Amino acid sequence: MLQYALDEFDDEKLFADALRVAMYRPVLPESGGRAPISLYELGVVYFPGEIGKYDVNTRKLEDALLHREDDIYALLVQDSGILPNICETLSQFLYEENQPIFHEFINAAMARFLNECRRLTAMWA
Repeated sequence: MLQYALDEFDDEKLFADALRVAMYRPVLPESGGRAPISLYELGVVYFPGEIGKYDVNTRKLEDALLHREDDIYALLVQDSGILPNICETLSQFLYEENQPIFHEFINAAMARFLNECRRLTAMWA
């Protein structure tokens, strides 16, 4: 029983790490000549620790929303953006073989979130 709990913890950590990378890596806007953008540049900062936490610099985010619309679009929905990467990560953990299997409740919540990511991506594309 203890081994199962340890394996489950490793699976959850693997999933959390994959999701964090999908969300927080920089994205190079497809429309040329612009620097990569990440959540950090918008004022969204991740603080690692036992319980990871995000914080938002509202002034920086408001400024980006007013002046960097194309960059934000690229960050969120272009092919290499956050939402498509989250969709891919969730799909891997939900549907591909040899991936961790979480509790049924978590899988159902992940499937609902995956559908929402796909809906938002399609809406903004």
